[in-house]
Amino acid sequence: ERTEQAITGDLLVGFYKYFDQFDYEQVISTRLGRATSVEAEDLLQPGNSSFTEKSIRIEEPFDGTNTARACWKTDSFAKVKYAINRSLNVLNRCQEVDANISQLWHNDMRLNEEELAVS
Repeated sequence: ERTEQAITGDLLVGFYKYFDQFDYEQVISTRLGRATSVEAEDLLQPGNSSFTEKSIRIEEPFDGTNTARACWKTDSFAKVKYAINRSLNVLNRCQEVDANISQLWHNDMRLNEEELAVS
């Protein structure tokens, strides 16, 4: 029987897998509920320079600009892609050994208040 924690782990792996394989030439539109081309007429601002000049494109659902516009340097985009791929590889290895990803997150990945405190 699969537990809620196992399903949560599967969802996390699926999230990273989706964005590891994602075609970053597309625009992510939460308003439309899908990815679409930069020039798609159903975007609020088709062809907007905030999409054509950036590596990550996420439509802001109210004004149609690129909410991910801060990621404009090629090396920043490469770092994001690397972090996604690395996270996916770690999560896949956890699943291979049947580790409880949710429990690992709870015990090892979550920052506690002491770690967040500034000296």
